[in-house]
Amino acid sequence: MPSMRPFVRLLSPVLALLALGAPAHAAPIALEFSGTIGSSAIPGIAPGETYTFSLGYDDATPDMDADPNVGVYAWLSASVVFSGGVSDSFLFGNIRSEDALPDVWSVSGVGGATIDTLIVQLHDDSGAIHADDGLILPVLANYPDVRLLDVFDSVPNQAIGDVSSVLVVPEPSSLLLATLGLTGLAVLGRRRSA
Repeated sequence: MPSMRPFVRLLSPVLALLALGAPAHAAPIALEFSGTIGSSAIPGIAPGETYTFSLGYDDATPDMDADPNVGVYAWLSASVVFSGGVSDSFLFGNIRSEDALPDVWSVSGVGGATIDTLIVQLHDDSGAIHADDGLILPVLANYPDVRLLDVFDSVPNQAIGDVSSVLVVPEPSSLLLATLGLTGLAVLGRRRSA
């Protein structure tokens, strides 16, 4: 039976290059916003609680607003979990990207069972972040002025918190490609050292 070594030697660098060179946003994007509640009048959500707001969207979704300074984009999914136990998923909402003074990146979730409306807003009062109204990936450090979570329930009571981090959550296919690429590099490195 022929040896698999020549095949593995040829395949390893090819897998590494394919996996590591794959486009980062070829599929829907998942973001997680997190922070701490500063004040709350909503039963079950207390000041000092932490939250995680999860958002899924497709970066190829079209702009629904004709204004060249305001982009409005549909998201695929949105949900929030508070450390005190309250959680909710939202039925609809949008992402807004405003190239104005201030530059604003915001997302809203509407129609939850427990929480009627949730809004996350990132502001830059200098107006230097956005070049247009395009759907950009929000980088928290770019929005130094206001980082706000605003939550309303049906009464309407309100909770306000900060946004302390925004993370891009890798999707399973991206993780698989990265793992294949790193495995290929490791095999190639072992073969060269042997």
